Amino acid sequence: HKGDFGKVAIIGGSKGMSGSVFLSSKAALRSGAGLSYIICPSSISNILQIKSTECIIEEVDCDKFYYNNDIGKKILSLIENKDAIGIGPGMGKGKNIYKLLDLIIKNYDKNIVIDADGINALSNNLNIIKGNKNIIITPHEMEFSRISNIPLDYIRKNRIEVAYNFAKENKITLVLKGKNTVVTNGNKIYVNNSGNSGMATAGSGDVLTGIILSNISIMDPFEASKLSVYMHGLAGDIYALENSEDSLIASDIVENLSKAYKIMRY
Repeated sequence: HKGDFGKVAIIGGSKGMSGSVFLSSKAALRSGAGLSYIICPSSISNILQIKSTECIIEEVDCDKFYYNNDIGKKILSLIENKDAIGIGPGMGKGKNIYKLLDLIIKNYDKNIVIDADGINALSNNLNIIKGNKNIIITPHEMEFSRISNIPLDYIRKNRIEVAYNFAKENKITLVLKGKNTVVTNGNKIYVNNSGNSGMATAGSGDVLTGIILSNISIMDPFEASKLSVYMHGLAGDIYALENSEDSLIASDIVENLSKAYKIMRY
């Protein structure tokens, strides 16, 4: 039954950014999750309920996410029965978001993928994730520079080295996005070769978050991340082959995941 294939939730969204969590949630379903929930502020709940057919909307009574006891307690109650969660897409930069992140991580013992505004909240707050082997973070190079304090030029020239050292030091799984995305847990390294330049488009990272979210509900964080970045790129390559790189948008990646999984399965 659907509960056997992972019950996952993405926490995020804000006014003007409801598409981020929607893309993540739908990508999770396209990647095999049995149930996919969006935990969002009440200010965008109606928008998402209109957009969503298969995704389940669970709202928190606030205009946008920030840290306070009521918001924290509500989120913890909603994620209690989920097999994996994602945090960050479209969340915004509400007051003390890092404290909200810290609260969630300390009270949730299953796998977590952190992206976008969730990653930005880690700047100067890496102690929140340090040593937690259930954590996957998915920064692009600029986000990685912010949280690691490593110059952007150095990251671009030494992607594998800096990714490996960061993951090893913090004992997490790191997905350093970009051309030839690097996945490492500080022990193993995978460099992805699928994907194309058309995937440098708004929402592409949100789709990847959803794919990872689905896979970490039933797999080890490193193996799930490795599979997910490949499938993400493969779906983009299928669209580009049948259409063009120039016209590719994030929802095209989601819609071509079915073909990507068919290729892998058969």
